[in-house]
Amino acid sequence: SKNDRAVKRGLFDQQGLIELSKHIENIAYDFKNKVINSNGVEYINFSGGYEIQRGLVRTWNRHCIGGLPSKEKLSSLYNTVRPFYEVLFNSPGVMAFQASGINMTEYNNELDIDKSYENRLLVAPFTTLDSKLPENGFLNGRPPSLDYSIDNSKKWIDYLVNFGIIPFRPFPYNDTPVMATTTLGLSYTPISDSSTSWSSPVALSTAVFIKSTEYSDFPLDNILIEQIKADMTPQFCNYTNWDITEYDGKCKMQDPVLYRKHLLFHQGYVD
Repeated sequence: SKNDRAVKRGLFDQQGLIELSKHIENIAYDFKNKVINSNGVEYINFSGGYEIQRGLVRTWNRHCIGGLPSKEKLSSLYNTVRPFYEVLFNSPGVMAFQASGINMTEYNNELDIDKSYENRLLVAPFTTLDSKLPENGFLNGRPPSLDYSIDNSKKWIDYLVNFGIIPFRPFPYNDTPVMATTTLGLSYTPISDSSTSWSSPVALSTAVFIKSTEYSDFPLDNILIEQIKADMTPQFCNYTNWDITEYDGKCKMQDPVLYRKHLLFHQGYVD
């Protein structure tokens, strides 16, 4: 009803924001206990994010009466989701992978680009049939090109994975195409298009590969998560057409599928 929709405006006063924050904290705490802790979750794939423009503005326009609140109020409402991000990306011993947004900005994607989430890698794809990248991704020169919508956000992205395809029909691909699984992992087929949502599972499976082959005798705690992240993006790359602040010397651009680091069946993670 119009009355119900008008009440939503109360979320934007100070008391409403406090109540909403407490509500989301409770949801996050419940999720951590009932899903992460009770199931012994070690890895999280988050093929999404929460943006002010797509998450809040569109929702407001669909469900609420009147003009949009100020940018400051939208930002305050957006940040009430922070406790859930904290659970997803800072839970001890849980390594998380989030698909990057595109055309990201500090205002619109504040949570997605926040580097305080130490157990998370923000992941995006690039597509080329021959990346010429070695197994550790070390490169002293010009790296493969990125789509514009990812290139303008690359300073926030932690890991860029080659899909080994050219996203035009009839979808030519190299000899190690990315393999996509369904939600339940009941089928396994070559990916034939590029999406940031499909890039984070590739990074996750690479981390599982590293854990199971290099550190099988060690528990997945925060120390090991940092080590796996360091193995996935080693230092000392020199991307000659990037500003150093956009990659900090880390070898962000990787081609793990080329080196068979996507062996989910072999490792027992997909039946």
